[in-house]
Formats: sequence, C-alpha cells, structure tokens
Amino acid sequence: DYNTQSETGRLQIWTRGLKYAQDRPLLGVGILGFEVADHLMAPQAATDPRWFGKSAHNSLLQATVESGYPGGLLFLATFLTAIYRMWRLRRRLTGSPSPHDRNNAVLADLIISAILVYLVGGFFLSQAYGPMPVTLIAMAAGLELSRLRQPPTHPRRGLTIG
Repeated sequence: DYNTQSETGRLQIWTRGLKYAQDRPLLGVGILGFEVADHLMAPQAATDPRWFGKSAHNSLLQATVESGYPGGLLFLATFLTAIYRMWRLRRRLTGSPSPHDRNNAVLADLIISAILVYLVGGFFLSQAYGPMPVTLIAMAAGLELSRLRQPPTHPRRGLTIG
C-alpha cells in the first residue's frame, strides 16, 4: 500500500512531521511551512536534489508542526470547546415549548455534526487554515451569541420574562 510503504505515503509523512514538531516544539516551523520544512529537513532532501516537500495530510499535525505544540493544542481545543458549548446549548433548549428554541437545538446538533465530520476529514487532509474550520467555529459562536441576546423564556409556558 502506497500510504504505508512509500516514503511519500501518509505514515512516512506523519512520522517526519512528528519529528519536525519535536525539533521545534514551541513555535513550530511557521504557518504554511510544513512543505518547506519537509523539502529542507526530510532525509530524502539530502540525497535527492529533486525532492519536493509533501503536505502534512493531517490538519492537526499541520497545525502542530507549523505553530508548535501550544498552537496544535489550541487548534484542537477550539473545536472541542465549540462541540461542548453546542452540546450544552442543545441540552438547555431541548424540550422547550418554543419552536424557535427547538430549531436552535437542531441547529446546535447540526453544528456538532459538521465539526465532527470536519475533524474526521481533517485527519486525512491538510486543511488547518482553510475556510471550513473558521466557518464552523463562527457558526457555533454565532448561535451561542444569538441565544445570549434573546430574553429568557418561562420554562413551562414559553413566555418572555421581563
């Protein structure tokens, strides 16, 4: 299998990426620098002048190598925080008599699902800085902020208080 046996397969790229992260744990190699680092630091670069750097093929590894361990943890924590906050919002809205609240609970579920799908797909793609992660986090933040601006409702009758 290409991904397990080739020097340009995913497992070899991930192994080299982990080495790059260990070599520069605090600041990484720089944003969008994985391919440059692979071009300059891979063992193949010393023996093959035609060697080109490969992309990370993993969004978390890309973020970690390019921005260091703190950046990789922040990247992952952003998604985990968004999932947790959407889950908490969904729990709070489920069972509400208000159709608006029920719709927002469904929207929170959809945002959680979209984030999980991105994380699974991002395990095999270098998409750490694409538009999708920013969009997903913005959608989660927007839904939560829209709920904070609404007046609270009476838990049993769906009446606005205040």
